[in-house]
Amino acid sequence: MIAKITPLIRLPSTADVFDYFIPPDLEAGIKPGQLVSIPWRSSLERGVILDIVPPPVPRRGLGGGQEGGFRARPIRKIIDLIPVLTPAQLKLIKKFSEYYFCAPGAVARLVVPEMPVRRSGGVERNVGAVDFKIEKSQLAYLNQAAAGIKEASELEIKDISSFIWLVFWFQKQYSSLVILAPTLHTLEAFGSVLIKKFGESLAIIHSGLSRGAFWRAYQKILHSQAKLILATRQGVFLPLPERSCILMFDSGSDDFKQYDQHPRYDARTVVKWAAELTASRLIYTAPTFALWPQAKPIILPQASRVKTQIRLIDLKQTLGQKGFSIISEPALEAISEAENNKKKVVIISLREQGDDKVSVKRIKEVLTAEGKNVNDIIISPPQILESGELSSWRGKISSLIIASIEPLLALPDYRSSERVFYRLKKWQMLCEELLIPEMLLQSYSPDNLAIRAFALGEEEQFVKSELDFRKELGYPPFVELVKLSYKGNDDKEFEKITSELKLNVGIKILGPYIEHRSKRKSLLLKLRDKIEIPLLYSLPSSQWVVDRDPENVL
Repeated sequence: MIAKITPLIRLPSTADVFDYFIPPDLEAGIKPGQLVSIPWRSSLERGVILDIVPPPVPRRGLGGGQEGGFRARPIRKIIDLIPVLTPAQLKLIKKFSEYYFCAPGAVARLVVPEMPVRRSGGVERNVGAVDFKIEKSQLAYLNQAAAGIKEASELEIKDISSFIWLVFWFQKQYSSLVILAPTLHTLEAFGSVLIKKFGESLAIIHSGLSRGAFWRAYQKILHSQAKLILATRQGVFLPLPERSCILMFDSGSDDFKQYDQHPRYDARTVVKWAAELTASRLIYTAPTFALWPQAKPIILPQASRVKTQIRLIDLKQTLGQKGFSIISEPALEAISEAENNKKKVVIISLREQGDDKVSVKRIKEVLTAEGKNVNDIIISPPQILESGELSSWRGKISSLIIASIEPLLALPDYRSSERVFYRLKKWQMLCEELLIPEMLLQSYSPDNLAIRAFALGEEEQFVKSELDFRKELGYPPFVELVKLSYKGNDDKEFEKITSELKLNVGIKILGPYIEHRSKRKSLLLKLRDKIEIPLLYSLPSSQWVVDRDPENVL
């Protein structure tokens, strides 16, 4: 028998699987998904078995002898009789490779965790407990919502505490739960609370773990010892329990799209396959599903009675006038009121630096000139709000001021309005978690449909306009996108690939254009039908980045 094996070492992304002979003494115990020791060049390396097939039938030559004297090298030993990959993971690898135009071997090397060289305690991150609270008066509303939750596949959430309540409610319904969170900070905040309930039956997976800690958490999941699994986006590749419940927190977050390694993937897409392959229930949660055309969300009640009020501050009218300031009069009044009531004000700026633009640095200068003590005001980029760092100020902040949302609107990308709307809804959700009663949105574009949808409740008009725009110009959800970014310097190579792609019927090619951030030369492919593009499987990752379902097309 022949084992199809990918070595677990650094290889080109186009390197797939290699044939190895299964010695007779190993045949009885060999299985797909096992870790094995294999000869690789002049040394022994670890590999994972992706499939087992019969040996090829030798062909007879013209003289009656056998052609082809090649014989696969033998597997040396089975490292662990228990496969490190489950049947569902092996199927997921195949599906992933077909969708994202990459070799199954490259996907397997992404999925299989690194085995620690020697057993050690490792270093794990520790965070202080984050305080999540549910008011008694709100419990009745949450329990009433439970009947609708039983059938929901999308849940609109208003704060994080209600999501934590949801976790406890679901743990009574399912023997195992999986929570996917977009960022490490969010995951750690959940873990600090849920560890009290689940103890050793809680497994946490994220990039901040040491190799040993990651391996131990993976093994806990593999051996069905984890009742609750918390993971960032790589959680979609775990040996998820059969018939579990998967909750994806903050589903609209861009952080679920993977950018920094090959192959690129979107966890929101891959998690659907993982749920299907394990017969699990999948529930997306988010502060809004406005631009998910097929979604039918159920609204989960808040954990508190505090409703953050939105005030839209029109800076367009005063722009260019004498005495114009990047901090409006209403914002200054909110700061003064907070000072009088011994409360905090948080001011969010999308930029850290910038002498002549709205930035953290410039805001501090303006407030200092106004006689404000900037040490008593929290002025920061959005990370301080989104990371949970403000949890210790819960109930002590009177206003959140958004200095300007325009940098997001200014990006020449088809999703810029959606990003603005989703980001604002997310910040509102976090305000209600922190019991912040007021959110002031300063805007130089008060007539923008995304801003009006958020501040004035004109959501229906915004969604219709946005979807009509995408349909007319040919953008998702009406077509599929693939972005090809060229990292090399050979113009002839770029032109050669472009010419070959033009031979495929059913592809519309836009470009070449220069990417906004990386300055690479890129092509954008629009696919209206499910078509195969074999060329994309063979592009070397050293020269090309293939990004299916890109978060942006810049």
